[in-house]
Amino acid sequence: MLFKEIAPGLKDTISILSSPLGREIITTAFNIPKQIAVQSIEAQVKAIKQRMNPSKLQTPSFVNTIAERYLIMLNGGTSGVTA
Repeated sequence: MLFKEIAPGLKDTISILSSPLGREIITTAFNIPKQIAVQSIEAQVKAIKQRMNPSKLQTPSFVNTIAERYLIMLNGGTSGVTA
């Protein structure tokens, strides 16, 4: 829920990386390894931009999708989900 509140303030990749919550949600949701933190800022920005467009965090439906994806990844991903 907190992510949904702060997401509109995450206007670019640098603001995502500088927000502990934003970084956690985005890297987990998009399966970006935690070790990315030891890479250069440029490499971190590139990794996020390859997976998402930060400007979409201004769209509530996209934020909801990211929050759902985060929870799925936090619970082991989609490997155990059946339709």
